[in-house]
Amino acid sequence: MWKKRQTNLNTRDGHTHKVTIPSKDLWTSQCESFEGIIPSFSTIEHEKGGAVVKRSFEEISLRVRSLFHGKDRDLVRECVSIAAEKAPSSAFDLGTRAAMLAGVDEFRARGVAKATRWLAVIRRDYGIEKFNQLTGTLAKEET
Repeated sequence: MWKKRQTNLNTRDGHTHKVTIPSKDLWTSQCESFEGIIPSFSTIEHEKGGAVVKRSFEEISLRVRSLFHGKDRDLVRECVSIAAEKAPSSAFDLGTRAAMLAGVDEFRARGVAKATRWLAVIRRDYGIEKFNQLTGTLAKEET
């Protein structure tokens, strides 16, 4: 069972919302089987008066690896090629379709779509070198 904590979330338009989020320590303990975890998962950047959470490369790569874990090799390759060319929102839609065409049920297709979107976010925010680094790691995990 995940412990939860309450925090305030400030949006760009100046509104404050109370949200309940899982404890970061418990989330990392759930993912101990993956190597290379760095505990500082996200940073807060202040942009034009609002706080924007920018997730670290390590967190995003962990999310991608966990969502693609145990998936069909051809499906993962298709999602990597989608993320290499498309924007994150388009990658999500195309990742969903690719998963559905591969015979993945709707619930797991959303996970594949999220992983595809995260890959596109890495390419956009961290550059092609980090994208290639992660896709190389995914290729090694397939074998």
